[in-house]
Amino acid sequence: MPSIEHGQEIVESDDFQLCKAEARRFAWLWVIQTAVMIGLFVLLGYYRSDDQLGFPLGMPTWYLFGCVLPALVFLVASIAMALRMKEVDLS
Repeated sequence: MPSIEHGQEIVESDDFQLCKAEARRFAWLWVIQTAVMIGLFVLLGYYRSDDQLGFPLGMPTWYLFGCVLPALVFLVASIAMALRMKEVDLS
């Protein structure tokens, strides 16, 4: 790794700046997904013993609506974001 003398300015390439912007977008997506999941766990009642919907798909409703569905929605959103990204030539 080349050393940088005191006072020299670091110039970032356009590809690196694009990579940082995409990483920020995915980090925000992860933070939002985590907040949604924890919020739904608390809202739907993690410690509730009765299940009014009768365990759809064999899972408690708090788990189905708080974990499985948000994870699938955010997985589709992250795939859509990845497909929209610009291609970067690494050569």
